[in-house]
Amino acid sequence: DPFVQQLLATKMAFCHIAIPYLLPLDNNKVKCSVWPLEGIVMEWRNRKGKSCEKPLTRQPMHVVSFMRIGRPSFSKSKLLNETILNTPHDVFCHRDSPSGTNERYISDGLVEMTHHLSSGKSTDIFPEELLFLNLRGDSCRFPVQAEILSSMSSVCIIVGNIDDVAELRSDECPFKAKNTIMLLSDKGRDHMNKPLLERAIEACENLFGSVSEQKNLSKAFNKSNTEVKND
Repeated sequence: DPFVQQLLATKMAFCHIAIPYLLPLDNNKVKCSVWPLEGIVMEWRNRKGKSCEKPLTRQPMHVVSFMRIGRPSFSKSKLLNETILNTPHDVFCHRDSPSGTNERYISDGLVEMTHHLSSGKSTDIFPEELLFLNLRGDSCRFPVQAEILSSMSSVCIIVGNIDDVAELRSDECPFKAKNTIMLLSDKGRDHMNKPLLERAIEACENLFGSVSEQKNLSKAFNKSNTEVKND
């Protein structure tokens, strides 16, 4: 029942719980769940402190997407919760949540969403309204969702272990985002594996083209011979 879907989505938004946005279907197809979002009305203050009220589906917003490659040693969804900050509890379920390690049956390939609203105060970390999207599961297993998110996002944040990223081929992950932040972990090693890091950087170059920041980081790593800790 579409009206029950809309009611559920409205209640989930009110309670700061992530809402299903892209639903995986058979034959590598997805369904965009727009109608349930129609009932969500946002209230916020803009940069000038003016009070605003608008339906979620009528307000243009920058999109920030979170995806993962392989199985990182840290939780992508937990990182996303810590990025949003101003919520009374976790918006996205993660591995440290109650029952967070239970076997998944229907959530793999699901894209969840939540929105961030500014308060108009100078203390706002994000001064504008943002839409956060979170792809459940390994993005390489769900190329359709990964391509949709990377094409519609202002920024894509992709997390993964260096081992998994170093083995990637450009035809495996259809990322198209112009602005991509790669967060790499080293599976709890005490010291960064420098050759593996260089291979991961090369894989990122093949995926995204220019990666000047990573190159500079690599040069600084080689020059200073610094030990990069797993922080």
